[in-house]
Amino acid sequence: MLAWVFVGLSVAAIVAVPLLCRFTHWSGLWKYVLKAALAVWLIELAVFQFSSFHLLFSPAKPTMLPLDQAQITGLTPAADGWDTATPGSKVTVNLKNMDMPTGTLTFYLTMSPQTESVTVDVEFSDDSNASTLRQGQRTFTLLRGVNATQTIPCDFSGNTRALRIFITLPAGGAIALHGMAANRPVPFDFSPWRLLLMAGVAAGLYALIKARRTQVPVKKGRVGMKLAAFGITMVCMVAAFSVTAAQQGLTAKSLKRDFTMTTGNQLTKDLVDAFAAGQVSLLTKPDPALLALPNPYDWSQRGNLGSWDHLLFNGKYYSYYGIAPVVLLFLPYHLLTGYYFPSAWAVLLFSVIGMWFLTKAYLSLIRQKFPRLPCAWAAAGLIILQVCTGIFFCIGRPYFYEIAISAGFMFATAGAYFLLSSRILRGGRTARRTVYWRVMLSGVLLSLAVLSRATYVAVCLAALVFLWFGFRKERKMRAPHKKTFVLAALLPYILFGGVQMLYNFMRFGSPLDFGIAYSLTINDFTNAQFHPSFLLTTLYNYFIAPPNLTPQFPYAASMFQRVAINGFYYADAAGVSLISLGLLFKALPVFGYATLGRAPIPRRDKWLLVITCIAAPLIMLFPTWQSGYAVRYNADFCWLTVMGALVILFTWLPRWRSRAAAKAVIAVSALVALWLCSAQFLEFFNSASGTIKQIINGNTYTIGGFIDRIAYTFQIFR
Repeated sequence: MLAWVFVGLSVAAIVAVPLLCRFTHWSGLWKYVLKAALAVWLIELAVFQFSSFHLLFSPAKPTMLPLDQAQITGLTPAADGWDTATPGSKVTVNLKNMDMPTGTLTFYLTMSPQTESVTVDVEFSDDSNASTLRQGQRTFTLLRGVNATQTIPCDFSGNTRALRIFITLPAGGAIALHGMAANRPVPFDFSPWRLLLMAGVAAGLYALIKARRTQVPVKKGRVGMKLAAFGITMVCMVAAFSVTAAQQGLTAKSLKRDFTMTTGNQLTKDLVDAFAAGQVSLLTKPDPALLALPNPYDWSQRGNLGSWDHLLFNGKYYSYYGIAPVVLLFLPYHLLTGYYFPSAWAVLLFSVIGMWFLTKAYLSLIRQKFPRLPCAWAAAGLIILQVCTGIFFCIGRPYFYEIAISAGFMFATAGAYFLLSSRILRGGRTARRTVYWRVMLSGVLLSLAVLSRATYVAVCLAALVFLWFGFRKERKMRAPHKKTFVLAALLPYILFGGVQMLYNFMRFGSPLDFGIAYSLTINDFTNAQFHPSFLLTTLYNYFIAPPNLTPQFPYAASMFQRVAINGFYYADAAGVSLISLGLLFKALPVFGYATLGRAPIPRRDKWLLVITCIAAPLIMLFPTWQSGYAVRYNADFCWLTVMGALVILFTWLPRWRSRAAAKAVIAVSALVALWLCSAQFLEFFNSASGTIKQIINGNTYTIGGFIDRIAYTFQIFR
């Protein structure tokens, strides 16, 4: 009956909304709201409530199934049904001689607090295949506390003859089965989160396409642009904080536990203890059995001997990872408190600061190069840039690897902001004097990025090209302080480069040896050889790997691929869906690099784009032929590549004859980036451990259990 009510309301709305829009004098905003509300309502009913209409034309009547006549294994009889015989066991229910139509199956079961969900598979025989059981084509997940999931649709032909139902419990899980029914309607389940998301998309599209205030140029709408950028960045920061809070099980006790740690990892503890003791080698001594091996770098020889991913050189352990976060955060914290700074909160801290400076750098670039760009377009570009950085992968698994990457990201984005805001590229009629202290500060920050993660050397080399063009501008303007500019530009790189080289020399006797070859890791780097297929695999999985569209949440899938490799190439979490997803598809503007040659961009700026946004990322990725693929490396280079792509996009779009087409391109790009980047992160994060507290009902779930609920909320045709 309720399904027919909703059908009637939908028909009435389809008739009424066009009439109201045609014959009333309401403003364009209110007409858009009406149309958007109708679209949201129809999508909600036709897509997300699809199964609730499953019995709309069915004459079958609700019937309780005779479980007392069924063959049941894995359960024992109880006062009100059947209880789990052994926690974590598999339950089988066999029903024969049914001879009745079956449009749905309802399970009246209760799950223990330790059981977040169970899965159900159904084998059946019907009038189209009466003698043998056919395997069902779908596995259903029943969620604890979500009653709508306990009724599943069935697409059988004619009368059902027999059923064999498998209920799979998680390890340690237990249920009480009270009964089963057939042909009860799937309950309607309206989610406020889903409706809010669709309303948010509708509002965003209105702001991007229809609203007049958002179409004003950036130079005239500075306040609005700042507010939009602030809002977008804060949403990203809150999302980042939520991920860390979920992992850490955020409470007052957990905060005290995290910030009074007496243990740590290679960066938060081992290097801290070494520096506190006045040495560059780690305090831990290698096992003599490890040192006695013919080749301790060969994993097949050393087995469990040795500390993983430490450097072994001349009988001592060292750390490959950068010292900047150690010297600036971890060591001072330890000296002041006597405890070790928590890894997860360090990664969060570095990441959100990096997000903030990335927004600042982007706004500085937009104001200088695209002052006439509509604010809405600039805001959409910022969304694409922020969600495609890859820094969320570091937040989602905050090991010591991610500390180095997030620290490098923070210093590099801050350095990029101060370099761009120094007016070093302002030439022509808008030429203004370069701000020397900003140039110097950018050098300090970019150098600290290298002292956090060595691959940022490529970004520093690109920055030197900026400085060269800046020097030419100073000379052309006949600036009286050209020597001061040169000193401000180069002194940080010389000083901090000297620090890095001295650190290298103190460890390995060579200022240019970073020590990667001495790693006790997945491969013997002292004997590893370069093969072009390794680099092809890297480039394919980071830039090209396309998503496959699927009807299951998150509606995209992609597996890591090895390109022409007949050897060993390591891939972290290679079995996780979407672990590799090409930047070309996450950030559609990256396709714009194909038009760079004919883009109406000054020659100098083209060179800067090629060096900074193409060459530097490729140089940063080159060492992966040796270390292999890891999704966290996206945070090193993606923001550079995407920012360059947006420069090309914003150069072309205002020149298009069809403004509607230009708006459509930027809108689709933003929506695709939000979808694919969120999907990739959720697939990656789903393998993490921890608990998360759902505020709505106070229940506590594992991260995987919570993501199951997200999948249920946004699953279409469920």
